[in-house]
Amino acid sequence: MAGNDLEAIMPLTTRGSKESDDLRRAAMLLRSLRARFDGPAPLRIWIATPGGDVEMTREALARYGGDTLDIAVVDEGAVIPGLGTLDCGGWHRQQLVKLGAPRLSDARWWMTLDADLLCLRRWSPSDLIVRGRGKMARAPVLSDMIRGWIHDSAALLCYPRPSARNSMGVTPVLYCRDILEAMWARVESLYRVPWWIALAARTKPPGWSEQGLYEAVGRHEDLIARCHVVRSAASGGGLTDRRSLFDTTDLDADRLEAAFFDGRAGYFVVCSSYLVTTDSLEAVVEPLLDRAAI
Repeated sequence: MAGNDLEAIMPLTTRGSKESDDLRRAAMLLRSLRARFDGPAPLRIWIATPGGDVEMTREALARYGGDTLDIAVVDEGAVIPGLGTLDCGGWHRQQLVKLGAPRLSDARWWMTLDADLLCLRRWSPSDLIVRGRGKMARAPVLSDMIRGWIHDSAALLCYPRPSARNSMGVTPVLYCRDILEAMWARVESLYRVPWWIALAARTKPPGWSEQGLYEAVGRHEDLIARCHVVRSAASGGGLTDRRSLFDTTDLDADRLEAAFFDGRAGYFVVCSSYLVTTDSLEAVVEPLLDRAAI
């Protein structure tokens, strides 16, 4: 392909103590991506933030663009009109931004990102999208909470209750415009208001999840097989390394060195923003962020 038909979306809030740390973590993610993205053109990363935070976020993060990344910081209202006024929590607001990402450009494929990720391996769009179909990893559902999200997502879309034995993973994932647009259309045909308003009004716990909605529409509209190559997460089919950093005991320099450079890890690793402090994470990964990976 001459350019990238893949772009990325990352919701980001920068106010408050945790959100301030998210800005630092986003910088680490972008540095790791800058060193490891190997596409035919720079990867466009849309960072959607509240309108009052746009200039501050742009000033902090635009410097990580260049030959491999094209960073665009936008008001989240460009993705979801009136997002800040919708009566739903921050977790669902972030999901609305990810589900609405194709409103920003004509790209067919969208990778979701969060600030608590680091890129481990060199990759290009052709590693993730093969003959027009994007990789999707599915794993057994082991949590009643996730099962509830799947059931509520299907109910919101007026589909039969699914078995919820397996599901796609969480961020980072690949979304196809075809399925997202089918989801928008389904919601609007049912509730007769813009899809994001309908979803924001229906978040009673356990509530819907972005992945639950995506899979439900993809399955019932026969789009999953057309748009995705589905693999088991256990077989290495996912984007995320299974060795997530969930507490400070995981911050072992030798282990991280291997994860970044052995060529066998997933493409990204999750770094818990609740149990791993930003200072401790930064101290260990700083020497690894800008080094070219396998």
